[in-house]
Amino acid sequence: MPNPDWEARHAKTVASGSAELTASSLIVEFTTQLQPGRALDLACGLGRHSLWLARMGWHVTAVDRSRVAIEFLQRAAAAQGTRIDAVVADLESGGLVIRQDHPWNLIVVYNYWQRGLMASVRSGVSPGGFVLASARLTGSFRVEPGELRSAFSDWEILHYREHQNADAGHATAQIAARRPTIA
Repeated sequence: MPNPDWEARHAKTVASGSAELTASSLIVEFTTQLQPGRALDLACGLGRHSLWLARMGWHVTAVDRSRVAIEFLQRAAAAQGTRIDAVVADLESGGLVIRQDHPWNLIVVYNYWQRGLMASVRSGVSPGGFVLASARLTGSFRVEPGELRSAFSDWEILHYREHQNADAGHATAQIAARRPTIA
């Protein structure tokens, strides 16, 4: 299935004033319990999770392939008085390297799944750090049932759920996982 035209999709949402900027319950529930640090929000879209994290005191780097989305996020961050390092990069073509020598305390991967990126996500989280992820079980950028849990089976899984997301109209898998502090 071809990728949607993200520039046009985000431009339409921004122009209509209907951008959803409320962070998901998974992100809110788990990050309110954490000490803020460095966070990476991959495929951030218009930045609802980045904005939430920045308000909570996190140092956020947000990445998306859509220039429209990143520009919107930068304006929204400025309007709320926070700073977000926002980067336009195509994750599918290797436009971002997640460096292991400067790990993240938290990586958020929401409504996006790229199998080839998961090894970098796992190694890019500091020991004791977290991954919060959600992916569709149907459609594009989807996971197979049990795949998200399996990807982090050697981590401490704090939350895992596969369910029909009535609000979004599709089935979803979501996880909150903590990287072990000892290898």
